[in-house]
Amino acid sequence: MKKKLFLSAFIVPFVLFIFNPGLAQQDPKDPGAADTLYFVPGAPCSSNGDTVFFPSGGGDVTIYINFWNDEPLAAFLVPLTDTTYDPSSDALLDPLKNNGTPNPLCFQGSRVENFEIKLCLLDANPPQVLYGTVNMFDSISAGEGLFATMVYTVKDTGRICLDTLFIPPYNTLLFVKPDAATFTPQFVSRCFYLAPYFYGDVDGDGSITVQDAVYLVRYLQGNLPAPAYPLDMNCDGTVDMDDFLYLMDYLKKDGPPPRDPDNDGIPDC
Repeated sequence: MKKKLFLSAFIVPFVLFIFNPGLAQQDPKDPGAADTLYFVPGAPCSSNGDTVFFPSGGGDVTIYINFWNDEPLAAFLVPLTDTTYDPSSDALLDPLKNNGTPNPLCFQGSRVENFEIKLCLLDANPPQVLYGTVNMFDSISAGEGLFATMVYTVKDTGRICLDTLFIPPYNTLLFVKPDAATFTPQFVSRCFYLAPYFYGDVDGDGSITVQDAVYLVRYLQGNLPAPAYPLDMNCDGTVDMDDFLYLMDYLKKDGPPPRDPDNDGIPDC
């Protein structure tokens, strides 16, 4: 009975929203700053700016959809679109890398991973992505962190520009409180620029030289900040002096390429 009551309470605001968009404005009773949905570049090849690096020759990159809330929330509806997406583009959203059942891949490791109902739908052209989650018997407390992960398969340079949208008849950006009251959070659209990365190019200058080994060892000594690129050269799961020695062997032509210990031309991590 409680489950039915909650589902009814959850559905009613959405039905009402069809006829009265004003119901989904920013929460007038918000106890602090506006709850916010925003994007950040993700692992494994990311920067702190607007550039997302992908392995030279092609590979996957991730965009993290993050949110901040200062009040309990029980459900989310997040429709998004990539405004620069094209079917012939070299940055593609692969449903197999984003969906998955019964636990959609897009929510793994997120703050809403344990919600009872989770939905991640991708439309190939144009890329309208709809995320939805419902926690039927509980709510998520105030905090900040990951909502969902977008995985792009990238082959060449380009852009990813993410924005929200309205998908008729009722899919609009909504956060839902435990009492089923809905509101639209603050939304921060963002564009990311795609740039190739060469494994072993620690300093990011476009080539692999002894300067990269020097940068790596100085980083390990705590004298330089962490680069935006993967540093595990030998794919053993750690970043230490063994990676420096591995890179030096490669530069001396005595060892396999960075991140390809078996030297088969395919990165192993």
